[in-house]
Amino acid sequence: MKAPMRFLSLLILTVLSIYSNGYAQDRGERGDEDPGIDVAIVISIRANLRERPSTSSTVLREVKRGDVFALVNRIPVGPWYSVIHIKSSTEGWINGNTIRIQYTEKRKAGPVFEERSTGTTNDPTIQVTNDSDRILYLKVGEDDRIVISPHATRTMTKSPGTY
Repeated sequence: MKAPMRFLSLLILTVLSIYSNGYAQDRGERGDEDPGIDVAIVISIRANLRERPSTSSTVLREVKRGDVFALVNRIPVGPWYSVIHIKSSTEGWINGNTIRIQYTEKRKAGPVFEERSTGTTNDPTIQVTNDSDRILYLKVGEDDRIVISPHATRTMTKSPGTY
């Protein structure tokens, strides 16, 4: 897979957290409004977000009732769902018995990405523009959460690889 396509896959997943973040920030109370993405809401008092889909896997963070996740994939691995925790941008696995899933019926279109050849073997520079009125949160690979203010542009240099 080409490096730009790998980055595209990551950004599509990240866009899920952008829309969900707006959903969580704007709503305060969660109702029946369809946010345009699949979300999972913690219904148990506490739950563990894990590195892999197993109770023996490392706990990445403990979450509490009401925490919101973007659902990465509708198809579980056993009872486990791949999710992104909205507040922390932590990606992991959560047991389906601890969440309520709300599937969207009005999927929002993701951003359009343009692939360009740089004509060099140097690390690619990526420019991300946030044209929205909301803060944009990105997580690229193992980096910390990247914050882009409304109507701002951020330039990043990434080494080639899978993200």
